[in-house]
Amino acid sequence: MIRIALYLCPQTVLSSLSMADDAFRLANQLAGEALFALLRVSIDGQPVQLGYARLQVDGDLQLAASADLLLIPATGSALDRTLQHNRALLAWLASRPQHQQLASLCSSACLLAAAGQLEGRRATTHWALAEQFRQRFPGVRLQIDELFTEDANRFCSGGAQAGLDLCLQLIARHAGDWLAQRVAGALVVERERGGQSRFAPLLPLAGHDDALIGPLLRWLQLNHAQAIDLTLLAERAHCSTRTLLRRFK
Repeated sequence: MIRIALYLCPQTVLSSLSMADDAFRLANQLAGEALFALLRVSIDGQPVQLGYARLQVDGDLQLAASADLLLIPATGSALDRTLQHNRALLAWLASRPQHQQLASLCSSACLLAAAGQLEGRRATTHWALAEQFRQRFPGVRLQIDELFTEDANRFCSGGAQAGLDLCLQLIARHAGDWLAQRVAGALVVERERGGQSRFAPLLPLAGHDDALIGPLLRWLQLNHAQAIDLTLLAERAHCSTRTLLRRFK
């Protein structure tokens, strides 16, 4: 039996936790036996308030240390807050041995990275956090198009529902692809879904602080299907092509 510790903190995204919990419980149900034992842990073993729900846990990080796999559900996009409020977890994560599997869903990859567990390794996170993640953790080999990554017992998922793709991969790794396929079928999801970059905007978000570039980006978002060249863009921005190239960063 594979013991999985699900880490809860006030920043945990409840839907991400539920998605992971449901996937492994469904795997047990479809297999007809308890292949995965799910444990909920918090930093101090106390219940955790997540929005409208106050969740009980089975223990603290000492219990998590005995698990085969520690899985951290998504923690939202406020990375500074997540890192600040989980400083005790970071110290504990940094001491985890190589044989213990560590997995992050969506934005919680920042916790594994801040603890040094992703240094020099392939990883992914939500596509919207890519630039911020690269700046904070330049030593991580970020593969932002991937729905999930696996590198030496360190696992990461892309954004939101990509967490389910990683859970299916973990089910396949520990119990066989046949079971992962059955879980995917029961949840009516594709087992192989391609990359996550197709969900990202084709163009930068239009909230640019340059008074010349901001309106131009908004126009591009609405008109990107038509034939557009540099001269047309310069005319729209009421400037020369040289000025446009200099200010379009």
